Amino acid sequence: MPFAEIIGHDSAKMLLKSAIVQNRLAHAYLFHGDDRIGKRLLALRLAQALLCESLPIDHEPDACGTCRACRQVEARTHPDFLVIEPDREQANPQIKIELIRDIEQQMIYRPLIGDRKICLIDDADCMTIGAANALLKTLEEPPDHSLFVLVSSRPYALPATIRSRCQALRLAAPAQTQVEAAIILKRE
Repeated sequence: MPFAEIIGHDSAKMLLKSAIVQNRLAHAYLFHGDDRIGKRLLALRLAQALLCESLPIDHEPDACGTCRACRQVEARTHPDFLVIEPDREQANPQIKIELIRDIEQQMIYRPLIGDRKICLIDDADCMTIGAANALLKTLEEPPDHSLFVLVSSRPYALPATIRSRCQALRLAAPAQTQVEAAIILKRE
C-alpha cells in the first residue's frame, strides 16, 4: 500500500485518510516542512489514493500502486493529475503566471477518468507574485471537482492570502528509529 511506503507523517496520513472516508477533503492543502522529508511523496500518494482504480481491500483509503491510474500518477501522465513545478534549468527557478493560467484552464473542466482533478504545485513558494495572484482567484472559487496540493519548504514565502485558503499540514522529519526500522524491513 503506497501510504504505508511513507516513513513517518503518521498524523498527516491519518488525517488525509479520515478526510477521504468522510468525504471532507479540503479543496486545497499546503504540505510544508523541511526539505526532502517526503512532502511531495505524500502528495503523490494522496493523488494515487484518490484516483486508484482498485477498491480498497480493508476499506481504508489507499492506492494499490499497480493499477493503470496509480502508474499514470507516478509517471505524471494521468489526465486528471496535473503537476506544476519551477523550471530547474533557470538560474532563478520560478513558477510563472502562464503555468498557473494554463492549469486554471484545465482545472475548470470535469475530470476525464476519476472523480476529481488534482493539481500538485511543487515548490509553490517559487511562484511569482503574478502567478500567486492568479492562483488566488482559483483558490477562492475552486471548481467542486478540484483538489490543489501545494508543497513548500518555505511557506512563509507564499502570500498570506494563499496560505489562508489552504489547509496547512506541517510535516516533520521522521524519527531516526522509524527510518532505521524501515531500512531493516526493506532488507528482509
